[in-house]
Amino acid sequence: MRLIAVFLTLASISSLPAARTDRANRLTGSWKLVSYTDTPDNGMPYFPFGTAPIGQFIYTSDGHFSVQVVSSPTGSIPASLPKGFEDMTATYLGYFGTWTTDAAEGALTYHLAGASAPLYVRSDVSRRIRFDGNRLIVTGESMRSDGRLWRWERILVREPGKRRR
Repeated sequence: MRLIAVFLTLASISSLPAARTDRANRLTGSWKLVSYTDTPDNGMPYFPFGTAPIGQFIYTSDGHFSVQVVSSPTGSIPASLPKGFEDMTATYLGYFGTWTTDAAEGALTYHLAGASAPLYVRSDVSRRIRFDGNRLIVTGESMRSDGRLWRWERILVREPGKRRR
């Protein structure tokens, strides 16, 4: 009976779609951010971290991830910053947790354990992903507080180095 259970388990694992495994394998590793763009419906592109952001997205083979984004140097700090932030010289976004993919949908879901934006802590956030050569393109859309739909795109390139399998 135990042998039958093992066989059935192995058969179900081997019948998983190859695309899911391929997509997860392609995603695993370290990626360098090259573009971070938000665009409101019928609007001009907006670059919340400047036109040359610095960032790293890391996806491990056991399903963990970490994302760090820092703005490019922007010059003087806006006068509208709250007191206590006068010495701030860069905008930062970071979040971490686990990830899963849905190959059929081309979807990536972040299961956030922590984030610099408290709104996202302990939430699940879905993204669309596609590969274009050595680039990973992550897209999505969200409704902003002003009621406008915003579309966004993050473009990443694989960082050089030894890739673990």
